[in-house]
Amino acid sequence: MKGVDMQSEVGANSLPEPLKNALWSFCHVQCVVVLELRDLIKEGRIGYDVKLLEAQMDQLLDTRDIPVEEINQLTSNEFESIDEAAIWLTHIRNVVFRGMPWV
Repeated sequence: MKGVDMQSEVGANSLPEPLKNALWSFCHVQCVVVLELRDLIKEGRIGYDVKLLEAQMDQLLDTRDIPVEEINQLTSNEFESIDEAAIWLTHIRNVVFRGMPWV
């Protein structure tokens, strides 16, 4: 993505930081607080490189190189396919970065 340092580039079927931390902190099945993540980003109070986080989400979804097992371990989800994880991650990205409602 233009203008974004991809030092923590997605690839090799592993989640980079800050994406890994954001999923663990805000998207665990026992405490899903995606709206809090969105609000912290809007208010400039998140401790992440926001452009990098969005670029990592976009890259995962564009390449479909989604480490389902790692996501399941981090979030206690039980996705059985890349498609299931992609739908979930797309919804999170759309809420956090595209202004969609969390339903």
